[in-house]
Order: sequence, then structure tokens, then C-alpha cells
Amino acid sequence: MRGIDRVEDGLHAGPDAEVDDKWLHVRPGDPARTAPFLVLSEEWISAPGFDWHPHRGIETVTVVLDGVLAHEDDAGGAGVLEAGDAQWMTAGRGIVHREVAGRGGHAHVLQLWLDLPADARSAAPGHRQLRAADRPRLARPGVEIDVLAGTVDGTTGPARPVSPAQVVSGSPSTGSVDLDEDMGIGVWEMTPGAMSDVEIDEVFVVVAGSATVEFVDPALPSIELEAGSIVRLEAGMRTIWTVRETLRKVYLA
Repeated sequence: MRGIDRVEDGLHAGPDAEVDDKWLHVRPGDPARTAPFLVLSEEWISAPGFDWHPHRGIETVTVVLDGVLAHEDDAGGAGVLEAGDAQWMTAGRGIVHREVAGRGGHAHVLQLWLDLPADARSAAPGHRQLRAADRPRLARPGVEIDVLAGTVDGTTGPARPVSPAQVVSGSPSTGSVDLDEDMGIGVWEMTPGAMSDVEIDEVFVVVAGSATVEFVDPALPSIELEAGSIVRLEAGMRTIWTVRETLRKVYLA
């Protein structure tokens, strides 16, 4: 019988020398539990932000929730991202970059680190901006989906990940959608009063809002979610979400 693997809280790391505030929703240090997802962080940046620093062997996905983020790297990538925009960076065999608050002096971002398989870690480094206005969207009953990477129902996003990955954002109220790739990442926003019957696979992280989740399987108890909640479920479970405060969750499959 399917069951709940775990419910736990993210780590509120607080301010440090680089950021005004930080949550670690998926923490580094235990990749066996989260692979290929190494880190999922949420940061509020003003000054100084993340000055020049290196990465290798990973890809990073950054979504700007609010404010403006400026990026620059030693592979020739540079750009300014506004709320709703995203970027995909392949560190591969090595890249040095910086991410700082742009005009207006602040940025609120989500960033996910994806571990590259051994045969892809020597890939050429690169950076691609994924502006909200340029990304394809598709509408299905009860959900609008914004595709950043991978393919959903025949619609392919603009990112070109080295290792197959699917990244989407969406605003479901009712209904469900199937993710096509082995690795799926979704940023979902659900409004108060919404009830959504969706199929959950693996891990989701609540970064804002609150909801009650009930399971179609009557043997499973309902769970209460709020910002910082992390839940890992076995694949294929069906759930009904009742949203109390606008909910933003990140889905990892």
C-alpha cells in the first residue's frame, strides 16, 4: 500500500553576509534522500548578494519571485531578470558567476541545484535567460502551465538542459497534468478556496501559504501544510488540496 514517506520542516537559515534572509527547503548533505536535487533555497537579496563564486558538476535553475536579479558569468552570460523571469545555468566542467540585486535594490528568488550524472559533468558551461514573456504556455481544464524546460503535452520549454529535465510553473485550481520526463520540477501557485485533485510524485515543498491535503485513499490521514513544510510521498498517490492562503509550492519528481 502507498504511504507517506515523511513530513518535515525546511530550515530557516536566516540572514547571513550575502542575503537578508534564507530558507533551505531541500538541504545539502543527504543526496541519497533527494537526488538528483541537491539544494532548493529561497533567498531575499539586497546587498551584497552573491559575488563571484564557482560551481561545477551541476545545473542551477533560478526563478525570480519579486524584485530584480542581475547575473554575470565568465562564460559570457549576463542579464537582468525581473519578477516571473528565470534562468538556467549549466556549470558543467566549471563556471564562475555572480548574482546580485538589480535596480530597485532587492530580489526574492527560488534556486534549485540539480546534480549532473557523471557522463555530463564535463559539459561546456553556459547560461540561458528564460523570460516570462517568451516562455510557452498551455491551458488545460483547471490549470495553466508555463513550460521552462522539457515537454508537457507536446509543448517544449526554451531551456536546453544537459541532462533531461522538466521544469514548469503553473496555477492549478482543479484538474491534473502529466509530466513527461523522468525528472520534473514544478513551481505551482494555488489561490484561496481552490480545490485540486492532483497526482503527487515524490517530493513537494511549500514556500508560502497554507492548505489541507486529503488523500483519496481513506486509510491515510489528512495533513496540514504551511510555509517550510516538506512532504515526500510514494509515486502515484492522489490527493485533494484545499487552500486557505495563496499557496506556492515546488514539486520535485
